[in-house]
Amino acid sequence: MGSFLQTMEWEEIQRRMGRATRRIDGVLYIRHELPLGMSYWYAPRPPMGAAESIGAAAEAALGEGAAFLRIEAAEAIAPPNGRHVNPAANMQPVETVIIDVSRSDAALLGAMHPKTRYNIRLAERHGVIIRRESGDDAVRRFQDLIRHTAARDGFHPHPLDHYAKLLAVRSPQFSNELLFAYLGDRPVAAAMVNWCGSRATYLHGASDYAMRQCMAPHLVQWEAMRGARDGGCDVYDLWGIDDERWPGISRFKRGFGGAIVRYPAALDIVLSRPRYALYQLQRRLRGRPVRVLDREYGTSPVNVNP
Repeated sequence: MGSFLQTMEWEEIQRRMGRATRRIDGVLYIRHELPLGMSYWYAPRPPMGAAESIGAAAEAALGEGAAFLRIEAAEAIAPPNGRHVNPAANMQPVETVIIDVSRSDAALLGAMHPKTRYNIRLAERHGVIIRRESGDDAVRRFQDLIRHTAARDGFHPHPLDHYAKLLAVRSPQFSNELLFAYLGDRPVAAAMVNWCGSRATYLHGASDYAMRQCMAPHLVQWEAMRGARDGGCDVYDLWGIDDERWPGISRFKRGFGGAIVRYPAALDIVLSRPRYALYQLQRRLRGRPVRVLDREYGTSPVNVNP
């Protein structure tokens, strides 16, 4: 199975977020609105062979007035002939850690950094318990943890409704789940993990910095890996590292072992040069400040789309 970002379930989530979608030759394209009535189409992690559909998608997007078509592929692709192409900022992680979770507990632990193994055991000695939860109360607890993390580390969390929509769409092959770490009755860390076919992906997370000594984020990830394996997954994707922008989080994720995978830069296929020039001018005027989340190892700095 390909990326969860190309599934019918993800398409339904996009629609619930208020975005229009199109499928062309099986590839999902999501319409994003821009200021001044402009828009662009976005294909996140299209499947292999998608290059053949890009020309048709470009024509369809142009017909709907889109300024450009953004492609964020898992492997390098050739853009359609006759179109101006610009490298673009990736919306999904450029580099990530992929862990083969089909192995035994001993093999998984053996591949980890010794400090990571120690912190997992330390969390267990502190009495941290991991629970998978659902429902409105769980969503509110998750948002509360993220809101506290955001206030401390200077980023803007999604509204409650955003997380509720991510959790509401599910099928036998797809779900987004919440895992909480509790110390007694107190939730001290949490993660949202996507399960899609044979792959699980860590999407969002947060933790209580006041309780950092109990190392709950380490145990959350360990139990997520084991749960992924026991649920039939072969791969656990830690979803985003960057040693320059997020050195602490990157060290945290690298500590679990696994292979480092790097994806190509996103490409903007320009459909209207005047509208694209206006889009670039707007971005320069607004500025795009870099958020650095280094203290909170339990929080994913990458905002998946949405």
